[in-house]
Amino acid sequence: MKKICFLFPGQGSQKIGMGEEIINLSKSSKEIFECANDIFKFDLLKFSKESDEEELKKAKYCQPLIVATSIAAFKATEELKIFADFLVGHSLGQYSALFASKILSLEDTFKILKFRIDSIEEFAPKENVAMAAIIGVPSDKIQEECEKTDGYVVCANFNSKNQTVISGEKDAVFKVLEKLEKIARRCVPLKVSSAFHSSLMQEASKNFEKKIENFSFKEPKTPVYSNVTATLVKDSKKIKSLLVEHFTKPVLFTKILENLEKNNVSLFIELGEGLTLSSLAKKSLKNAETLNIKDKS
Repeated sequence: MKKICFLFPGQGSQKIGMGEEIINLSKSSKEIFECANDIFKFDLLKFSKESDEEELKKAKYCQPLIVATSIAAFKATEELKIFADFLVGHSLGQYSALFASKILSLEDTFKILKFRIDSIEEFAPKENVAMAAIIGVPSDKIQEECEKTDGYVVCANFNSKNQTVISGEKDAVFKVLEKLEKIARRCVPLKVSSAFHSSLMQEASKNFEKKIENFSFKEPKTPVYSNVTATLVKDSKKIKSLLVEHFTKPVLFTKILENLEKNNVSLFIELGEGLTLSSLAKKSLKNAETLNIKDKS
């Protein structure tokens, strides 16, 4: 029998009207969005339908919408009797994965996510920061260029051998893009509101750490990988510190995929909008098969 991994996308996967299609796949999706609406104090689906791209890229709007959509998609898999052997969330998707693994309740998932967003809104720099994906250049070459560039810029997401996201001060990020655009297949500035997974998030991470101090985390029922270590999270006590580190440390998605291959995972199902993560899995692993939850037939 094929081993299955559920993939939960992060920020950048948002789009106008997201959630509307997936909400029809799960009987319990209405309760999921109602819980999120109560905690975030706005109607997620209404906002998704009526917003514009500039508003939707703001963390306080897109992050709860992405996580609620992924959780609704996960509930649909339960109703369809599709179960995963492993769970992986990419960046923000880590929160969806923690819920799916039963580490956090639905309410606590959204409460902790709100503390994350509040910390970002209050303490993360929003001016003169940027993130960008570089496709077609090895990650070690990108790291080398980051280190040589004036200003602060680092590798934030190692998505595949040929796709890396950089993050940092806007001028420094675009200097790296300028240097690499001649050899890159593509350079894509991302629709994000801050410089995630960089040391510019340090103050936000400190505030977040204080806010989640009294939350308890259960042992995972389904094995879940940490973005920070690229290894399985086994100790519930460690999860809290990993979520704090998650603000400033890179996402090691390439290494996670390698470890999944070692565990003989061959089917990847993406739970959210789009096929970005499953596409990365298919390009990175020889025998990977991929689906999105909307391909339920």
